[in-house]
Order: sequence, then C-alpha cells, then structure tokens
Amino acid sequence: MIELVTVIVLLAIIAAFAVPRFADLRRSARETTLQGMVGSMRSAATLAHSASLTQGLGANDAVQLQGQSIAMVGAYPDAQGMAEAVRFTLGDEFQIQFFSNTAFIVYATGSPGWTSCGFAYVRAFPPSVSVPRYFGPFTTNCL
Repeated sequence: MIELVTVIVLLAIIAAFAVPRFADLRRSARETTLQGMVGSMRSAATLAHSASLTQGLGANDAVQLQGQSIAMVGAYPDAQGMAEAVRFTLGDEFQIQFFSNTAFIVYATGSPGWTSCGFAYVRAFPPSVSVPRYFGPFTTNCL
C-alpha cells in the first residue's frame, strides 16, 4: 500500500511539471507557423521580383512561377499574387482576409485580431512605395 501511494505521489509531481510545458505547445506552434509564413512571403516576393527583372518584364506584367501566373504591381506580387505564390495551407488554425488585390491579413482562428496573432502583406504602390510591406508576425496573444 505504501508503494502505491508513493507511485501516485511521484506521478502527481511529474504531472505538475509536465502539464504547463505541454499546455503552451499550441501557442508555440502558432507563433512558429506565422514566422514561417512571413519568411515564405519574403522569399516569394524576392523570387518573383528577380524573375521579373531577369525576364525583362514590365513592372505590372505577370510572372510565371512553377507554371502559375503571379500578378505583379511594380515588379512585386500584388496581394492575390502573393497568396498564390506562397500557396498558404491555412487549415482550421488560420484565416485569410483580402482587401482587393492591395493587401491581405492572416490571423489565428479565435484570436482577438491579426495584431495579436497574425500578420499582414501590403503590395507595392509605385512610385511612392516601391517595395511591398510586411507587418508582423504579431504573436502577443496566440492562444
């Protein structure tokens, strides 16, 4: 009987330390996913811009990447083109909202908003803004 009580006490102590570590995995996974998505966007924008320049295309001519036509503005992907270039797989964890072909936001499902667990992409607006802008990832409230 003493051995059983000892084992139960040890399991309770182990659980007290293990549960808090595993409880935060969802937050960590969302933060890492957002960072990866933003990194993918930056790479896709650079790749599309490079392809546009090397092919001698006009600033607003579409670029072909892996057999897919990517809409461009100022030699960078517009919002829809960027989403097509990176081919986000959002599943149930994230949502995407477009603002015409100008911008989009990606945010975690159930989060208070994109500035608490998400990011934004805004296309270039030549000539005043010659490169796209990225906001985030914001991970202050990725529950």
